[in-house]
Amino acid sequence: MRRTDGILALGLVVALVAGVVILGTVGSRGADPFEVRRSSYLTTPTGTKGLHDLLTELGYDVRRHRDDLSRVPGDTGTLLMLSPPMAVGRDEIRGIISWVEGGGTLVLGLGGGRMRPLATAANRTSPAAALPRALGVWAQPTPVTQVNVRPRGPLEGTIRRVRFRGGYALAGPALHRTDIVPLVTSPHGVVAMEMPRARGRIVVFADDTPFTNRTIRHPDNAQMLVQLLAPQDDPRPIVFDETHQGYGRDRDAATRLASALSETGLFVVMLQAALAAAAMLYLTGRRFGAPMPPTRARRRSAVEAADALGQAYRSAAATGLAAATVAAGARRRAAPRIGIPPTLPPAEFRARLSRSRHPGAMELADALERLESIEGGRRSEESELAAATRAVEQALAIVAGRRTPDA
Repeated sequence: MRRTDGILALGLVVALVAGVVILGTVGSRGADPFEVRRSSYLTTPTGTKGLHDLLTELGYDVRRHRDDLSRVPGDTGTLLMLSPPMAVGRDEIRGIISWVEGGGTLVLGLGGGRMRPLATAANRTSPAAALPRALGVWAQPTPVTQVNVRPRGPLEGTIRRVRFRGGYALAGPALHRTDIVPLVTSPHGVVAMEMPRARGRIVVFADDTPFTNRTIRHPDNAQMLVQLLAPQDDPRPIVFDETHQGYGRDRDAATRLASALSETGLFVVMLQAALAAAAMLYLTGRRFGAPMPPTRARRRSAVEAADALGQAYRSAAATGLAAATVAAGARRRAAPRIGIPPTLPPAEFRARLSRSRHPGAMELADALERLESIEGGRRSEESELAAATRAVEQALAIVAGRRTPDA
């Protein structure tokens, strides 16, 4: 009987391997958009969880949106729609444009890397191209190059080099407007640009690979995205659109998931794996308990976050920018407790802190003054940045009531 069981188990393994080989053959025809999507839930090289966690560690209000976009939440400051593999409906397009015209910032990615562009001159009628088409912009293939890819406009002077996978540039009637601002250019055209829309603005990337986990580790990429997505004068939330990444709460979610599994051939392999697992469980007669809950990762303190940020900015000679970023985060965290608007100029905010009787206000004012005195450019200022950040963290603990002034 044991010999028969072994032969059966071997046959199941062979069938499972054959299914994997067939899936690999089918998948080699082209990258499925759901395999390389830019979701902030994904830690894969093409996901954007690294950007989500970076903004969170810097103290920004970062959220995920999993509902319909026909009415964008009114308090949203920046909405990220990075190469959405699911079509955006007409009502949603009207809602997004209306929200932008009311003062919001839309950041739209059109593909890049292994992901085919959402909108080109050849597929402007596809459902995924509806939003770019409404904005008058799409992507066009270009030769892949990393030479002379230069930051422009507000990025010029603070960003030295941005890393893209390359191969795409922007096209369309929107590029003929006189009020657009190129943000990144290559020898073959504009790769990223900003265009105003009433009281808001739209930032479009022909190649949005700088947002991904694979390239966010480069200091200039991280610095560019923080500068574009989180201006210091806008404390409103930064929202990642997850509805059109396949994580929506709508009733068709199960149907769309089944369709995606069927189209990629993954459903057959999953069925084979389930049958193999059921057969093995039946043959061995063993039971498996519930999985252990994963251990929660320790959240890094502000000092560790500042140290990591300082290491990243050191190669870019941006110690002063790191200090300004830490100071802006401290002002946002302390403002609700002390009752001072976080959008005040740094000098006025510090002056009000000095006059406040709230515990820890004076200590925080001194720590912010130390941070704001760091201009960048000298290696000796790295230790001063670390010491000033520790002082800020201690002052914030006093402000929040987690520590006494004489502790």
